[in-house]
Amino acid sequence: MQRPPTTPDLQGAPNAPALELAKVEILTGDPVKPVLTREQKAGQAIAKYSRDVETNPDDPEACNNLAWIYLTAPAALRDVKAALPDGGSTR
Repeated sequence: MQRPPTTPDLQGAPNAPALELAKVEILTGDPVKPVLTREQKAGQAIAKYSRDVETNPDDPEACNNLAWIYLTAPAALRDVKAALPDGGSTR
């Protein structure tokens, strides 16, 4: 019967090398496809939802999606007037 391997106790040993844990960065997604920034993703969403609203301006889901992305996008892309073109009127 084989014994399981043991690790030496180096903490109390003089002149023992310091042990460090390896840091590993795990990248998700397709390695060929570039990773988009939050601003780039928001810009793409604004373009898509704008096309959806142009195609069907009476679609409440398309209008809501566009308004939501305008209000929650990074500061550089936020546009309250575009999100609420009629001033937020519910009429």
